[in-house]
Amino acid sequence: MAVMNIGRLASPIIAISKAVSAATELFSTINVLKLSVTGLRALVINADADIVFKSVGFLYPSRPSIQILEDLDLELEAGKVTAIVGPSGLGKSTIVGLVQR
Repeated sequence: MAVMNIGRLASPIIAISKAVSAATELFSTINVLKLSVTGLRALVINADADIVFKSVGFLYPSRPSIQILEDLDLELEAGKVTAIVGPSGLGKSTIVGLVQR
C-alpha cells in the first residue's frame, strides 16, 4: 500500500515542478528592468494632421512568406471618417494597428 500511495504522489509532484518552472518565467518577465527615458522628448500628437502611409510593406513574423501589405500608399485626411474594407487577411486590422502606434 505504501508503494501505491507513493506512486500516486508522482503526478502532483510533476505538476508542481511544471508550475514552479512556469512561475519562474513569469516572474522574470515581470521583473525586467525598465529602460530610462530621460532626455527623450515627448511625441507631439496632433489630431488635426493627416496620416500618410508611403510605400508601406508588412509581413507577419509567424508567416514570413505571405506579404500582407505591399507598397501601400494611403492618406487618411484629418476630420474625415474613413472606412477600410476588404476580404479577410488583407491587412485591415494591421493598418489600424499601425495607426494606433
